[in-house]
Amino acid sequence: MINSERHLEKKIIRKFLINRRKQLSGDYEKKNMSHVHLRPLLNNINSDYVGSYVDYNFELSTNSLNKCLIEKNINICLPKINSQSKEINFFKFSTGTKLIKNKYNILEPEVTNEIIFPKLVLVPLLAFNESGFRLGYGGGFYDKYFSSQEEKDIIKVGLGFSFQKANQIPIESHDQKLDWILTESYLYKAI
Repeated sequence: MINSERHLEKKIIRKFLINRRKQLSGDYEKKNMSHVHLRPLLNNINSDYVGSYVDYNFELSTNSLNKCLIEKNINICLPKINSQSKEINFFKFSTGTKLIKNKYNILEPEVTNEIIFPKLVLVPLLAFNESGFRLGYGGGFYDKYFSSQEEKDIIKVGLGFSFQKANQIPIESHDQKLDWILTESYLYKAI
């Protein structure tokens, strides 16, 4: 009973947050300086990979971020979803990488030659709190990925608009905490 109530609560909150983002994202996107704010975290990346993604559905644009990473000769990888196993894996991305839409209409790499294990991962979200917990779309892909990669010490960076900050979000035992929050206006360490 409690799980079904929690599931319904999250579903209602997600719908509200998606509608809110659709209404507000245009004005906030004009001020998107996330590619500048990310720079301090890139100092220790060296030849390691940064896991990014291609934004969709009015998310904070990753275009400038990805372009900045490529210009700095930082390796990028993008997630590809396996819907049956509820897993994501990351694959190399460059300017010439062909992208295709998955069943959720999210662009992901077509070619999946070698699985990449990024040192830093940008994580999409619908809401976040100061403690570094996020509310995602409900698939559990990132939470499952991070829990399976715990020994790799991945830097987890939630990426969203500043208006997506929430005082309270529903948290469950499997939810993985973010290390940093990156928005159009700031970068801060989760407390």
